[in-house]
Amino acid sequence: MIKKIRFLGSNLDPETYKRFYNITLEGLNNLRGYTKHFRSRVEQKKLPLRLCESIARGSFKVIEINISNYKADRDIRVIIKSNNSYKGYNLLLVISLKDRVLVTGWKNSVTDKHATLKKELYVNI
Repeated sequence: MIKKIRFLGSNLDPETYKRFYNITLEGLNNLRGYTKHFRSRVEQKKLPLRLCESIARGSFKVIEINISNYKADRDIRVIIKSNNSYKGYNLLLVISLKDRVLVTGWKNSVTDKHATLKKELYVNI
């Protein structure tokens, strides 16, 4: 069994992208909480959480979709990036659609071009 399948959001067809965008927005607005890891990232990395409000209103891009299979358990996690920035950074969040929790987060410079992205990990490139 394949353990993880990754899709790059920008390479999804428009209909599939919109479906994942809507599912993610619904999940964000019905979160059950966040992981301890997310909480520690907020404290350690000084994440620009003021961007969360605009993300919750739908101001984000779907960057990546991960479908993970572990034993009999499947999780779909979506990585999103804020459309807005704060002090030169975008906020990126990982949301578990199955558990409806924020898993982790980080900030990227608005000038980051993802030159180190490993394209061979994605099935739709």
